[in-house]
Amino acid sequence: RPTYNTYRFSDGGEVGYLSQLEMKFLHFCNTIMEFTSNMITESPEIFKYYDAKDKVWRQYIPDYYLPDYNLIVEIKDANNQNPAFIKDTKYKVAYKNRVMQNQTKYNFIIIHGTNYGPFIEALYQIVHKGEPDGKTHKNQVVITETACTDLDEMINLQAIEDAPTDKNYYLMIGTIPGTTIASCYALSYGETFSNWIIYDVTDDILYESSYQDKAFSLNICQCYRYIGKADISDVYHQLSILLRSGSSKNILVALRENEIYFDNGTGITNNDNRKMMFVPMNIDQSVKTLEESVMKLCR
Repeated sequence: RPTYNTYRFSDGGEVGYLSQLEMKFLHFCNTIMEFTSNMITESPEIFKYYDAKDKVWRQYIPDYYLPDYNLIVEIKDANNQNPAFIKDTKYKVAYKNRVMQNQTKYNFIIIHGTNYGPFIEALYQIVHKGEPDGKTHKNQVVITETACTDLDEMINLQAIEDAPTDKNYYLMIGTIPGTTIASCYALSYGETFSNWIIYDVTDDILYESSYQDKAFSLNICQCYRYIGKADISDVYHQLSILLRSGSSKNILVALRENEIYFDNGTGITNNDNRKMMFVPMNIDQSVKTLEESVMKLCR
């Protein structure tokens, strides 16, 4: 973005920021908290929420992550009166907050302006929550003075729980014609098969494309639907983060690392125990393109 810049810590490392409030937060962590630059990274995960107002799924990427505290940090203007923000963005804050309140994987805090008191208190609570006091401790979620939505906007937060399911994940295996050698793996979710994260086995490249990608048209493809119980969305988010950073990873390896197993019986597998958490779907190979076969599959 045009506002992107970097802040140099005392140890010489740099951390990026997009706003003056983010820069002031980094300065506070460097000079007051005496953090080193590697103690603040980008968010380890992309979160999704359903916008019932526009009837679409949206992605939410928090500002920072403190791995030493497993703490995700969001920095907000305490009094943002920008008309564009109020009209198009303000109501989405409530959805994002509900997503972070419902998740149990990370600690989370919203810092309003330069009010760092709750931040310091949250760090203290996180450090001491492991003390043997006989209590069950949950992740710390600190959302105060939240500029969510005006009451007359009537935003239905329950829509997050009632959102249309997008938990149907699909794995596409592309093999070289006439062989059982895999040339690409692809992962998608939803019912439209519109977006795919594709791993090119030959070139070791991870990229994002559609079902019109040449990787599908040049290979024999078999589609599998995920039926396991593990949260495969974590894998999809991890791969999305790798895409943003320009890194690559074999999709089958990423699945195995999350204990999601694939074995189609022809030698394409990510485990030695013949475990399989996918069921094959009927892709019509007689049509000209995968797009046509997918449309038939959706019908």
